[in-house]
Amino acid sequence: MTCMRRLRVTFSFLASNTIATESFAQSTNNVVGCAHAVTVTITGLPKQTDDSNTQVTLSNTNPNQDKGEANINIPGIGSGHVFVAYNLNSNTYFALISDIPGQNGPSFSDGISAANVCSSVSPHFVSLVIPGNVGSGSLAINKVN
Repeated sequence: MTCMRRLRVTFSFLASNTIATESFAQSTNNVVGCAHAVTVTITGLPKQTDDSNTQVTLSNTNPNQDKGEANINIPGIGSGHVFVAYNLNSNTYFALISDIPGQNGPSFSDGISAANVCSSVSPHFVSLVIPGNVGSGSLAINKVN
């Protein structure tokens, strides 16, 4: 004998302007540059044992600039932070590395043109200097999306 039961499920939805506003803001992050996210690649530093690849999400901070930051690990050296900025006036992406073990001042690298970040098939590397016990190597910024 087969016994069948019906199950009635009722779903209830609660509307909220706050949730809708937050979702809308997150999905329409209109950056002024071409990239909502980039990958920063660091290679060739003394004591570095492998390439470092870190994804950074960018947000629009004013009509002429996008910015983002993330934690970064450089194999063989240690962890710190990477800060990426896009400037509309120069149409250039810049990266700054900080808080790496042995670093005793701000890093320096040339900016990378938006053309090389946004549409280049292969990474465009520029020289990178991290002062202190870290040294010199190369840095690239490439569009993820």
